[in-house]
Amino acid sequence: MTNAHILTDSDRIEHSGVRGMKWGRRKARPAKTRSTTGRTKFRGNSKIKDMSNEELKNRVARLNMEQQYKKLNSSVTQTGKKIVLGILIGSATAIGSKYAQKGIETGISSIGHLIKNR
Repeated sequence: MTNAHILTDSDRIEHSGVRGMKWGRRKARPAKTRSTTGRTKFRGNSKIKDMSNEELKNRVARLNMEQQYKKLNSSVTQTGKKIVLGILIGSATAIGSKYAQKGIETGISSIGHLIKNR
């Protein structure tokens, strides 16, 4: 008795990709007019005259919002920098003065020993 298996359509494996395409590479996609965030991209070569009033208004509003966000974000960052710099400068001053005091004391004691040994 032989074990014979008849292939059916459900037993086949087919590749539905592009012939000759390398795995992990994507085909070039056509340029989109909208980005993934949903806002229209401003192309540097397009002229402002070619934009509609609505597109121009949206662009100006977006740029204004971005500037306001940068100002808000930078003020928080500047405050944080000031606090951290204050802590670092205070610590460095305290450590520096401590080591300077030790150096002066060591220098004075060594001078005292030299004077005594004469």
